[in-house]
Amino acid sequence: MRYPILNVEEREPRVSAGALKRLRREGKLPAVLSRAGREPVPLTLGRDELAAAVHKTGVGGIMALRDASGDGERLGMLKELQWHPVSKQILHAAFQEVRQDQVVTTRVPVALVGEPESVADKTGQLIRSSESIELHARVLSLPDKVAVDVSGLELGDVLTAGDLQLPEGCECVQPSAVLCSVTTPTVHEIEEPEAAEELELEGEVAAEGEEAAEEGDEKKEGEAPEAGDKAGEKSRDGAGKRS
Repeated sequence: MRYPILNVEEREPRVSAGALKRLRREGKLPAVLSRAGREPVPLTLGRDELAAAVHKTGVGGIMALRDASGDGERLGMLKELQWHPVSKQILHAAFQEVRQDQVVTTRVPVALVGEPESVADKTGQLIRSSESIELHARVLSLPDKVAVDVSGLELGDVLTAGDLQLPEGCECVQPSAVLCSVTTPTVHEIEEPEAAEELELEGEVAAEGEEAAEEGDEKKEGEAPEAGDKAGEKSRDGAGKRS
């Protein structure tokens, strides 16, 4: 099996908070390699290099820890990651040393090969649920990846870890784990509320205009007799004075 390679350097067991900040500004982070029956080894490694390896194998994957001083390399299973709660960047990594003849439970990448016919003609979509599967085997027996042809999948089909053909000596830990499925594409209808609002607004403006016009007509009709009454009163008053 070809493992993701991480270039590491040994460091002092105790590091000040200021030194840790400088490490992280340089794109590095602290890590530790635990060893059975021996003292753990404190390390530093590249943050981006580790993030790329984690994307392939996830936590539980095996990685080759290559000493930058040229002192060979050791295999380490990634046991734990610590993340910054806000930036979501990796702050610390913990590895467990493993041997080639050791039986382990670890994650191995899954590669999907081909394309379902329904996906090719746009009547279906392939939904990826997991990038890797969990296997139980000797380190020496673990494959670099497990490839599976998905070109024969049809609408409604679901591919699980138990459907994969595994190398001899490898056992799937969770056969029911879903790797991918082919579903009908979801179509979202986009409403156009602006046009409806404009029509509603135009209707309201027109209605207000009609109401204003009606009120104006009623007002004029009410004012005309008022003017005549006043004129009549004036003429009667004048006649009374003349008499």
